[in-house]
Amino acid sequence: MYRNYVPALVFLLLFLLISCSKSETPTLPAASAPADTRSASVSTHLWGLWDVTIDPYHETIEATPLRGTAFTLNATKMLNSAPSSLLFENLGVELDTGIVELDVGLRHPVEEATQYTGFDVIGIFMGHGPGVYLDADGIPVVSDDTTFLTNADGYTRWFNATEFTGAGLERPIFGYVPGKFGSPACNPSAILNPYKYFADGLGRDESA
Repeated sequence: MYRNYVPALVFLLLFLLISCSKSETPTLPAASAPADTRSASVSTHLWGLWDVTIDPYHETIEATPLRGTAFTLNATKMLNSAPSSLLFENLGVELDTGIVELDVGLRHPVEEATQYTGFDVIGIFMGHGPGVYLDADGIPVVSDDTTFLTNADGYTRWFNATEFTGAGLERPIFGYVPGKFGSPACNPSAILNPYKYFADGLGRDESA
């Protein structure tokens, strides 16, 4: 009736034999720290931390995430510091309708840190919000009554100028930051703003 415990016990014994091959007591620190042979150019990053529970009786392993690297940040200040990262092409204006067509492209704003990849990268169009979002209480949303994005992929509250202004002053990546190419005097009032996705392989007229 102990057969379910044998693999775990063997693994534990092997682990102890390998890790305790020196004479030091495994529960105490070494008297002298081992020399650090790593190259000075090598750096380590914590990509995640999990609490792992092993149940040898049922032969199951459960990993509960405690900490990860995923978080949402505002890269506007980074783009402001690297103007070549924000690309504008194919500008066209329809005078009779007031529609402005423009292709916007993004490059990684920090060339020496391209190992940090952005997921779900979006460009948010922020403007004034005379309209009201019907599924919430009194939330201003950019509407047809003012300048708006005609081909939005969705709407978001992230980093709007009303709710995130204070955070932007202390930590720009977590708050509202005016874009370098925007109107300096503009203080967009909309809380819900439309956005477009940016992704490799996503065509100009393709939906996300």
